[in-house]
Amino acid sequence: MPSHTYTNAGLYDVKLWMWTDEGCIDTIFVSYPDAVLVNPRPSSTFTVSPPVTSIYTPVVTVDASGFLFNEQYFFDMGDSTLYTQTAFFAHQYQDTGSFEVKRIAVNQYGCWDTLGIWVRINPVLNIWTPSAFTPNGDGQNDSFRPFVTGFNEYRLVITNRWGQVVFESSDAHEEWNGQILNTGAESPQDVYAWHLFIVDFGDSPVEYTGTVLLYR
Repeated sequence: MPSHTYTNAGLYDVKLWMWTDEGCIDTIFVSYPDAVLVNPRPSSTFTVSPPVTSIYTPVVTVDASGFLFNEQYFFDMGDSTLYTQTAFFAHQYQDTGSFEVKRIAVNQYGCWDTLGIWVRINPVLNIWTPSAFTPNGDGQNDSFRPFVTGFNEYRLVITNRWGQVVFESSDAHEEWNGQILNTGAESPQDVYAWHLFIVDFGDSPVEYTGTVLLYR
């Protein structure tokens, strides 16, 4: 059985032609004017601004002011919050992450439509670094690393007083255990310089420097 998908709303005529496989010269033609009615979909277009922001200003504005008044709809903000029949509003998120804002609409013909727009609430770049550590194997402060949130890229380099690299990593969870490159000889008690290279969620490169005391 043949099938056809209509892509636009409207009235469509259906016409039927029939002929035999043997090439009979007689042809049957049947026309059904306005046989198919395709109802329009709801207009689910809307905007969300800004699409990316931080947890310090986690408010987005939703604008669906171009909707048709004979449509019923609601917004799902992706965080268990719903707004019904509201065309313009501001919403504040309580946590970081990616959220899909969806508008689900139905018109007077019973036709449904859904449109989703993703928004991103980024954590803010924060850095905290210990001032000292004691790699003596007692399970307390045995290693060193900065604690960083709100970044896309990370690179840590630690050098001794002569500028020699004693530790380097692009893994924000990897810690320096006090050995040369974490596998060699133990570094002596001293003050070491650390250099932290960060690219935040705004794609801005930032460099931080400081010192840490290795105490044995």
